[in-house]
Amino acid sequence: MTRPRRLVPLQACLLMALLALPVSARDEPREVRDSRESHEVRDDRGDRDDRSGRDADRERDRDREPRDDDRDDRDDRDDDRSDDRGGDSDRGRGEDDDALSRDPLVPRADDVIAFERGGDGHEHRQGEVLMVGEAADLLGVQQGGYRVFDLRPLEALGLVQARVRLAPGESVAAAVERVQALAPQAAVAPNHLFSASAPAPVSAPSPAGSAPRRTVVGGRIGIIDTGAEFATGPLSAVVDEARSFTGQSYSPREHGSVVAAIAAAQGLRLGVADVFAIDTAQRLVAPTDAIASAVDWLVGRRYPVINISIEGPDNAVLAQVVRRAAARGVVVVAAAGNGGPAAAPVYPAAYPDVVAVTAVDGDGRGYRRANRGRYIGFAALGVDVLNPFDPAARSTVSGTSFAAPRVAAEIALRLSDQPPGSATAVLAALRSEARDLGEPGHDPVYGWGWIGAAR
Repeated sequence: MTRPRRLVPLQACLLMALLALPVSARDEPREVRDSRESHEVRDDRGDRDDRSGRDADRERDRDREPRDDDRDDRDDRDDDRSDDRGGDSDRGRGEDDDALSRDPLVPRADDVIAFERGGDGHEHRQGEVLMVGEAADLLGVQQGGYRVFDLRPLEALGLVQARVRLAPGESVAAAVERVQALAPQAAVAPNHLFSASAPAPVSAPSPAGSAPRRTVVGGRIGIIDTGAEFATGPLSAVVDEARSFTGQSYSPREHGSVVAAIAAAQGLRLGVADVFAIDTAQRLVAPTDAIASAVDWLVGRRYPVINISIEGPDNAVLAQVVRRAAARGVVVVAAAGNGGPAAAPVYPAAYPDVVAVTAVDGDGRGYRRANRGRYIGFAALGVDVLNPFDPAARSTVSGTSFAAPRVAAEIALRLSDQPPGSATAVLAALRSEARDLGEPGHDPVYGWGWIGAAR
């Protein structure tokens, strides 16, 4: 794999100059510890523009920190609750029901994500746009009169990310156009909100089960999702590191936990990036800035494969980030989406640098809610899969979210004993070995075919 590129001296100087300007602000990452386990996670804080109240905020945080027994009680209540306002709601996510729509810890009001619907029909963070580029690009935007905040060097990708405040009365669309004119080489977009690409668990009498666990020395995979539970259960010995990339605490949830467990069942070590936070409608959403930062972190930590079981609209910033990751030899795998056969493509799955995965059942029949399109790369088991966190082994999950980590894990397994730069060869081998389903060759329903089918 290509070594991560560091900022060159000129870029570093420009970045330092930008940070020194009074109209910009960036909150440093804050060390936090999940009281339920001993692993250390980091919580990036970037939503406030003024440093002056940070000490008081931290003092208030300590006062609000719940006791372990109180938090466990809230977690138990959260597990028994389903909120219909999450999932597909009105954001084009298909028929999925989202059982992951409430945080067991109520975030502070200044951490909650405010959103609005744009002219493109998709929701984004309110009052801002997002950009990635060189330090000189950000300086040009700053000098053009915009307030640049939440500045994050994406060192592994050779980029700098920043959020940009809108001018009074300015629309997001107008701001994207103007900021792009000030920084022609940068990627500029609304800070879109993405969602988990999976329905809630359901009961099924004949679950398809899980693949047998394989032991691999050195196999590693990065997971970008909700937080995953690794204090106990199937992930207790396989998660090497975990981190939150929003202003809210690292929060283990069912979606990310199941996705991670499916990947871990193949014998891999995991790094987990929690990119989800609560918005003002009490839904779980993943802002683009958090996803981009998570990709950079996992690339920098040298994970050869990244699984993203998240879906949303086309976004220039995310496209640039994925492109940079692929150029560094990292394979990005994503869920194809659960909007149904007639749904529009979802991203990041539909980007040419991403391996999109659809779901099939144990007999190779396609998932009825799965998206279709020429961007589909492979199919994998993702229908009526046993929930590894159900001690009674009676509940199952279905969705392209749970198919993607199977393909991602297979790629990671193969890369674990190959020299750097082998991703192209590994993907070519998978295409030739996949069990062809549907029309001969590549098709918009199953892609190149079923990975992991019994021979």
